[in-house]
Amino acid sequence: MALLQRLARLAAYLQDPQKVADFQRLCGVEGPPGLAASPPLAEESGAPGPLANGSCPAMNGGGEGDGWPRLRAAAGGEKRPPKGLGNGAIPEGAGGEGPPQQTWGRRQPRRNSLTGEAACQEIAIRNPFLYYLFNLGTELGNELFYILFFPFCIWNLDAWMGRRLIIVWVWVMYLGQCTKDVIRWPRPASPPVVKLEVFYNSEYSMPSTHAMSGTAIPLALVLLSYGRWQYPLMYGLILVICWCSLVCFSRIYMGMHSILDVIAGFLYAILILVVFHPAVDLIDNFNLTYKFLPALGTVFLTTAMEKIEEQFANLRIAKRCALTEDSTYLLDIDVSKSVQAESNHLVAVSCSNKSIKVYSRETLHLLREYSGHPGLLNGVRFAHTSENMLFSACSDGTIKCWDTRLATQETIQLFSGYPSNVFISFDINCSDLIVCAGTEKVEEDTFMVFWDARSNTNYACAAKEPLGTYSETHNDDITKICFHPMKPNLVASGSTDGLVNVFDINKENEDDALIATCNSNSSVSFIGWSGKDYKQVYCMTHTEGFCWWDLTQIDTEEPMTLLQIQDVREVVFIENSNLNYLIGGLYHEKADKLFIVGGTAMGNIHLINCGIDGLSLVGTLHGGHSAAVRSFYWNMTDDSLLTGGEDAQLLLWKPGAVERSLVKKASMKIVSSVQQRVRIHSNSLKSKKK
Repeated sequence: MALLQRLARLAAYLQDPQKVADFQRLCGVEGPPGLAASPPLAEESGAPGPLANGSCPAMNGGGEGDGWPRLRAAAGGEKRPPKGLGNGAIPEGAGGEGPPQQTWGRRQPRRNSLTGEAACQEIAIRNPFLYYLFNLGTELGNELFYILFFPFCIWNLDAWMGRRLIIVWVWVMYLGQCTKDVIRWPRPASPPVVKLEVFYNSEYSMPSTHAMSGTAIPLALVLLSYGRWQYPLMYGLILVICWCSLVCFSRIYMGMHSILDVIAGFLYAILILVVFHPAVDLIDNFNLTYKFLPALGTVFLTTAMEKIEEQFANLRIAKRCALTEDSTYLLDIDVSKSVQAESNHLVAVSCSNKSIKVYSRETLHLLREYSGHPGLLNGVRFAHTSENMLFSACSDGTIKCWDTRLATQETIQLFSGYPSNVFISFDINCSDLIVCAGTEKVEEDTFMVFWDARSNTNYACAAKEPLGTYSETHNDDITKICFHPMKPNLVASGSTDGLVNVFDINKENEDDALIATCNSNSSVSFIGWSGKDYKQVYCMTHTEGFCWWDLTQIDTEEPMTLLQIQDVREVVFIENSNLNYLIGGLYHEKADKLFIVGGTAMGNIHLINCGIDGLSLVGTLHGGHSAAVRSFYWNMTDDSLLTGGEDAQLLLWKPGAVERSLVKKASMKIVSSVQQRVRIHSNSLKSKKK
């Protein structure tokens, strides 16, 4: 027991972020004044609590790639940005002071590769030599280095050795990333650590995969080449020591890993080499000689599709929300995002009675209800970086933000539109910096309105004014807004004019921002992103049509359209059932497949696979709802499904679940209180179409 206690104290000592901060100061890295001091408690200061994974708060201000729009002011005599600004420029003070001026010896880290997050600190570098040396060291563990290093080894040095190095690297990275997701230790806290890099800040910390690859690759290089090439062993050992030390110390210098993370990564890599090095020849020989290996990729895709079919067919009702006697329709569903596995996720539902209900995802117990909205609700969204921030759009021309931890009906942020704006769609970008809403057509005007989404604690109760609008690319109601899942500067919009537009809001004006215009030939009801790196856009229409486009073909002579079907109901055959309507779509990242979700008037749910050769039924869920299903949310982590319908029921489906109460609520469907107008697209509309 005494030995275990000493080891535990040693581990806590090596994991202390203060040791990382001390090493950084020793190497001449200084953060902003007061960073080293312990931060005040959130309850005492009124500031947000600690962020996940050792992050620091978002920067005040943005730059190229942030997702900060350059917007055109609203037309028609409405409120405009102050004079003296360029067309679409962001006014001073619109949510932040902008990035600080950089001087010699000061640096700002690279953005997060997944979320686009920028570090919050202006960093003073007192020792430029160490700064560039350790930047070189950390690059020895990044993707760009391996993209160049492995082909160079195979093409110019020794293909035999290059193939084996790749095998070692794959095992090291795979096991390292899996271990991170199992242990789930956060990055060193900032403060006191200065974050010189946030490029991998979305990942967990333990062990350091940079340290693992920086140990395994040079060691494997020497083990594989010594005796095959002629050189003194001492040279190889010097290479191993220099390479490994440089990479390991660079991760502490960058503030991305604790000392314990690096030591664990070093030892873990040696253990993996001991186990897998004897098998490298067998694996390489299998890759070269097994005649059916090229077919394994096709088998994998087929197996993945079969697994999805099996999972969907095995879904059973696990929970129902408490039964109510009203005739509320559940129109939209969203689930909070969190990197903490133990976190109790929340489910937000917008209802046709102008209220928002917040449930516990695991139990479907009602936790909060926000009522009293003056207009119809048109969507709910949780923030991507905070699981407690909930946004909603209302037809009264406002977007509201609540903190679900607070037992109050008061909003923490209010975003107001221009006079006469009626919001019927909205979304928030993946970095939680920009909110965009689409309006109903009033007279001849229809707008995409943008706001700075960052909170201002000094004016928490004041309504935020828009940054600006896009007003020239749609000529009818904007029914859907959808930001790119990974790139905060890309947004797609769909309208009853039949067009789906894609914008890069970093551009200076609306004309330059418009990347692509796709014509669905009917009123758009749903849009989404799909494909590898989400480079495809799809939409559904109010006439149950489906269109799918590939944005990578914009600058080529190839057609953008992958698939276009005027009425899905006519092409999908469903034995002993039918398809009455489409609910929405989802892209399954693991299987690299796009699916459509549809349903029947009696509450059955159909999952339909989309391919460039057409649509095919995957499976059907029966016995859940007694009326039409209006909304769904598929959780790919545990393959569960949430559905909401016109029978006022919220259902949680899980593979192989058993529902304790088998009471099925009778249909309460009445004439809808939400009259959704459908306008047939005019073929005479002038549009940009590839």
